[in-house]
Amino acid sequence: MGKSASKQFNNEVLKAHNEYRQQHGVPPLKLCKKLNREAQQYSEALASTRMLKHSPESSRGQCGENLAWASYDQTGRSLSWLPPPRAPPRPS
Repeated sequence: MGKSASKQFNNEVLKAHNEYRQQHGVPPLKLCKKLNREAQQYSEALASTRMLKHSPESSRGQCGENLAWASYDQTGRSLSWLPPPRAPPRPS
């Protein structure tokens, strides 16, 4: 994801998150460049190892950490529109 797309994504997620917070009477959040940079670096490190694990608590200070994993099976998606195969006819 390019920098402008990443910035747009961050702003869209923040907006949605703050709309939810507003419904519950909680003050809005603001983006923090330092936290964004550190989170991006850690996510890239995790992606390079293909492992999902929390960073050590000692490295986070008072910050929380939420992790998620998603994947997309392009091969399965491209064939998903095909009807399921039929069983071959039984011999008489």
